[in-house]
Order: sequence, then C-alpha cells, then structure tokens
Amino acid sequence: MASRSLRRMELSYLGFAACEQLTWLASIIYAYNRGGAGEAGLAAALLLIPAVVIAPIAGVLGDRLRPHHALAVGFGVQAAMMAATAAALWADRPALVYITAGATAASITSTRPVVGSMLAVVARSPHELVAANVVTTMVEQAGSCLGPTIGGVLLAVASPGAAFAVSAAVLTTSAVLALSLPSAPAAPRDADTSIIGEIRHGLAALRSDKGLFWLVSLVGVAAVCVGVIDVLGITFAASRLEAGEAVAGLFAAGFGVGALIGSGIATGLVGGARMSPYLAGGAVLIGAPVMVLAAIDSVVVGVVLFVLAGAGQAIVLIIAHVAIQRRAPANAVSRVLGVVEGVTMMSIAAGSLLLARLVDGLDLTQALVIVGAALIGVTALLALRLGLLHALDAPPAAELFERIVADTLFAPLPVAALERLAAVCEPVEFADGATIIAQGEPGEHYFLIQTGSVVVTVDGVIARTMSAGGSFGEIALLNDQPRTATVTTATPTSVLRVSRESFLAALSASSMSGDAAADMAAHYAMQDAARKTAA
Repeated sequence: MASRSLRRMELSYLGFAACEQLTWLASIIYAYNRGGAGEAGLAAALLLIPAVVIAPIAGVLGDRLRPHHALAVGFGVQAAMMAATAAALWADRPALVYITAGATAASITSTRPVVGSMLAVVARSPHELVAANVVTTMVEQAGSCLGPTIGGVLLAVASPGAAFAVSAAVLTTSAVLALSLPSAPAAPRDADTSIIGEIRHGLAALRSDKGLFWLVSLVGVAAVCVGVIDVLGITFAASRLEAGEAVAGLFAAGFGVGALIGSGIATGLVGGARMSPYLAGGAVLIGAPVMVLAAIDSVVVGVVLFVLAGAGQAIVLIIAHVAIQRRAPANAVSRVLGVVEGVTMMSIAAGSLLLARLVDGLDLTQALVIVGAALIGVTALLALRLGLLHALDAPPAAELFERIVADTLFAPLPVAALERLAAVCEPVEFADGATIIAQGEPGEHYFLIQTGSVVVTVDGVIARTMSAGGSFGEIALLNDQPRTATVTTATPTSVLRVSRESFLAALSASSMSGDAAADMAAHYAMQDAARKTAA
C-alpha cells in the first residue's frame, strides 16, 4: 500500500472483480427469471463457452504487450461489452443479451493471466510471491463481496440492465487507472511469434510438467465449486426459502466474504509452510457446507455455510495459483495462466450445469449431498497426486534463496526461475588448497561461493582472489569452451554448484541475466588478455 503504482493496480483490479461478480449475478438472475434453474444452468454454460475458447488467446496478450497496456486494453473491451449488454437488456432482446453477455465473459478472461504474470515478475522471493497473491486475492474477494451486495440492491430497485451499465462505467475507470501505471518490459518472446505458435508453447509447458498439469486440474475443481454456488444461491433461495433476488445476492456476498476470510487464513503460507495441510482444510471447507445445506432452511445458517465454502475455495485457489506461478516457464506465465482461465471458465460452466441437471433429475437435497461429497473426494485425490509430484513442497530455505538472488547474474531472474534454480543447486565443501576447476578442462558447472576464499590463476599467474559472495565458471559455459583459468581454495570453502544445463536454462528466463553474464565474461576475458600482453 506504500506504492502508488500498486495502489492503482489493486484499485483497478477491485473494480474489475466487483463488476465481474455483479454482471454474472445479473446474468444468472435474468436467466432464472425467464426459465428457472434449468435455463440458469444452461445460460451459465452457454455464456462461458466463448470464454473457454478465448482465454488461451487472451493469455498471449499478457506475454506480448507491456503489462499495463494489456490491463488497460482488457478493461476497455470489458466496459464496451457490458454497455452493449445493458442496451440489449433495456431493449428486451434475449438472444442479443446472451450474445453480448457471452462476449463480456470472454473479455474478462484477459485480466487474471496478466495480473498473475505481473505478480510472478514483481515478487523477489517465494514469500513475496505468496504475499502478493494473498493481497491480490483479498482485493478480488473484496470485490466479489462488493459486487453481489451492490447487485442485490440494484436488482431489487432497478433491473439487470442497470447492473451492466454501472459496471461499464466502473471498468472504464479501471482502464484509465491501468494506463497510468508505470511501464514494465514485456515477457521474452518465443522464436515462433505467431499467436497459434505462442498458444502451442503455453500448452506444451503443461504437457511437459505433470505437476503443472495437475495444478491446473486443481483450479478446475475449485472453479466447479464456483459454478455450483452461482446456481445454488438463487435455487436455494427460491425453492427452499421461497425468497427472491435480494437473498440470492446475500448468499453470493457471503461467499465473497468467506473468500476474503480464506485469503487471510492463507497468509500462513507466507512463512514458507508446506501447502498440503492448507489444501486438505480448503477441500473440506469447499464441500462440507454444500452437503450441510441439504438439511437446513434458514437464511442465517445458509449465509454462514456460503461463507465457509467461500473460504475453502479461496484457500485452494491461492495454493494452486502460487504453485503454478512457481512452476510455469518465465516466458510463458501469462499463456499458462490463460489456459488456467479457460479451464476455470469451463469448470464454472460445468458446475452450474451439473447442479441444475441434478436438481431437475433428483431434488435439491440429494443434489447437494452428491456435489459436496464429490468436491471433497476429487480435491483429496488431487492433493495426494500433487504431493507425490512435490508440487506443494515448501519453498527453498531463505538463506539459500538469498545467496542466489545476491548473485549478479541471477538477480534479474523472476522468482519462479530462482526457485527452480535453488532446487537444483548442490552444496559442496572443499578443503584448503583444493582445486575446484582446472584451466583447459571442460566446463560443467557454475559456482557461487558461500564461505571461504579462492585464488584464480591464468597460465600459472595469479589473476584475482574471490571470497564469500563471489562466483566463477561462467565463461566456459557461455562460450562452450574449455576452462580459461584454474580456481584453488585459499581457505576451507563451501560453494553452491550449478550444472551447465540449469545455469543456461536460468539465464534464458531473463534477457537482463543473459546480458549480465555476457558482460561479466567479456570483462574477465579483457583483464586476462591485458595481463598476458603486459607479461
């Protein structure tokens, strides 16, 4: 909150989150008033089909444009689509309403991938990445609470058209705020710069990493819960409580409040704890309240249960998104998150359609028991699978991470690349007088000195000394040539050893790191050449 730029970004995102929930609630209630739970569930699915298709394409936007431009473009398109939907509602053109509302849902898919990729770049440590996600989720859930609250009032005294018109005005303001954000570089580009090629690259990242694939599946399960809640609120209010839109809005607001509470609970992850216990708790909080709803007919108890379900969903989503940002390739974060957004939209649609069909085929009580039990069971199975793949492990030790970040070559890397590097660094101890590398031998590793000191000799002549905080070995790796110097310990020395493959993969995540490595190698080469000439 001390940063003016971050305040503006979060304020614009608050407007987005509130309007997303407000317009979605208005769409579901409009459909329910026309054809009951069946049309509401069908409408939810049909509105989200375009979003499923558009989301991976929208993810490319975040990797191609500068982040603040991508945000502004997304907000501007959303405002235009919401205004068009308001006009269609006021003109009483149902077919056009569903078309423009579907376009609104599709345009919304551009925002979260951009924000997620921005957080992955801005955060400078695993703890900062968790903290940034927690705060952003808190902002989003505050909007999720604010949107339905405003929606309940607007839908009680006005119409769904008014809800879309108000949202269009708010998103226009968000676009202006996004344009005022400072410029930041776009992500590194792939060799294949076509949109299809870039989408393919993002999908390839999911195929090549099983942990990433199952994390995206976890997001899908949490999104199914959202779809269930969307239809459940109005269905439960109307069929069980014989209440109207205002109570449905109250339930949706309760879900948003719960998500805000869940975000606060997730702050425990900032300390670097393992994520598995939080995921297990979130799974129970998602499914159990849905099952308990089957046995109650009280507005107050209903709101409490919606709050609990919202808390569980927020915990699961924070865990999944942080883990995805940690594992996704640095040059494809927005595209991977674009796929995540598409899966989210598809899963919300599936959840809405599932509950509607179960209610029509069985009854509300049976449907709630089945859905709640399924949500708990599937989430538990995914948690087990992710645990076996080490996708939910705690971040590296702070001391190890700080040593890597302090290195000149690695400092510009995004936090996800730094975590991957920390996972493969090998601590090695050398006695006094030991030779770490020898001139003329093949280069296989890069070394970061943790403690002790070393002497660097070229052709038997001392070139320099290095101590804790220094690093060496990059020239042979960068130029694919034999070692240009011999490095011997002057005292007992501990180092972190990084393999050639891991070193080059890390540098490819940031053009600034690659440039720094090239500059350092050229600097030492010039020093050695000057020394030979003088000799």
